[in-house]
Amino acid sequence: MTSSAANPALIRKLTLFTVSMTVFLSAMTMSGVNIATPQIAIDLNADALMLSWIPAAHLWGTIVAMLPAGRLTDILGRKPVFLAGLSIFCLSALLTLLVRDIETLLVIRVMQGISGACIYATGMAMVSVAYRGANRGFALGITSSAIYLGLTCGPIIGGYLTEHLGWHSVFTLPASPMVLAILATLIFIKEPPANESAAKMDWSGSALFGLAASTLTYGLSALNSLLGTVAALVGVSLIYLFLKQQRRKRAPLVDLKIFEQNRIFSYSVLAALMMYGALFPTAFLISNYMQLTLGFSPSDAGSYLLIQTTMMVLVAPAAGRISDGYEPRIIATLGCLCFAAGFLVLTFLGAEANISLIILALTLLGIGFGLFSSPNNNAAIGATEESKVGIASAILNLARTSGNAVAMSLVMLLFNTFIGSREITQTDLTGLIDVNRTTFTICLLSALAASYFSFNRGTLR
Repeated sequence: MTSSAANPALIRKLTLFTVSMTVFLSAMTMSGVNIATPQIAIDLNADALMLSWIPAAHLWGTIVAMLPAGRLTDILGRKPVFLAGLSIFCLSALLTLLVRDIETLLVIRVMQGISGACIYATGMAMVSVAYRGANRGFALGITSSAIYLGLTCGPIIGGYLTEHLGWHSVFTLPASPMVLAILATLIFIKEPPANESAAKMDWSGSALFGLAASTLTYGLSALNSLLGTVAALVGVSLIYLFLKQQRRKRAPLVDLKIFEQNRIFSYSVLAALMMYGALFPTAFLISNYMQLTLGFSPSDAGSYLLIQTTMMVLVAPAAGRISDGYEPRIIATLGCLCFAAGFLVLTFLGAEANISLIILALTLLGIGFGLFSSPNNNAAIGATEESKVGIASAILNLARTSGNAVAMSLVMLLFNTFIGSREITQTDLTGLIDVNRTTFTICLLSALAASYFSFNRGTLR
């Protein structure tokens, strides 16, 4: 095959398969590492504080690198940045074989976060362009489902690999399919050169954004301390300076006109920020609740959480296909409301276990998010001109990771407020229930706010 023009349908399918496999492996590794942390602590003699940085380092690397990766996509093209992400993933996997201390592993986790930023900033854009005018919503639904599936399968696969092959295998085994993805990208995926090849990269803006995101993320997780409060205020101030700097730049990291002149895109990003923020803490909180109130094992609790993921995986592609023919905002808004209904059910959970409520809530959450994600992405990308689709894709993924980071910080703050250093036991669930109800109420309000932005974003067609 010499060109994409020879068989465009086959090229579209190969692009979708390659991107879906890549985001699945990236998401699986990201979540699978969490189950390996106890073994990592033993092998590397790491304390609890250093262990908590294993997921945080990955998230930090992703957030800091997402916007620069998106901008580089529009300057250099999608394919080079995508290949860079795959290559960094494989390199970091090999480097884990040389790890002898926790500090080195944390550096590798930052590398994996940067890899994820390159992959997510380009993957959605590549699929969107490949399926332009031909089932774009359905294709984005497949890609979204691959991410959900990877995040859910990660702990299961990671646990098996850690138990039978050691924690290094959680990093190294996914690298083999990534090599195949590199080859498939080089051979089959054909993309035109970027339209802005002469544009310059805004490195000063990238550095300022990275500093602002780092300071703000830390501050939000420690708001109950003076240092955390000061860090949060500094972070907000740096974000303000970043926005002012971007307005003055001739070739900014983010052209703010994409928000000011494109209501569909800006409201889609706001809806995504609130929905992903609400989604992030649910699995952690429900898993802990089920283990303490019902006496479930971690694996049994994880099996019930598959209800939510299964609904997402089944609904997202169908919702995306429907959004190809009908207004995405209607389908996405219905998803937000269904998602909110799931949190309303969760607020009724108390000290007495009720598995029926949990099953109902997980079903509503899965259906709701499945209805929301693909149409929302379809609307945001569909309302963006092709020359800006790289940074648009990066902003959407930044909304996802930022929502995750804010939610993680909120849960840490609530645990410090309601529980502190007190141990949670089956005879004293008061603190956990207070954390759950407060978090689920905030998530309910966030989903309702997302429904407002989703419905009022405007019509795509």
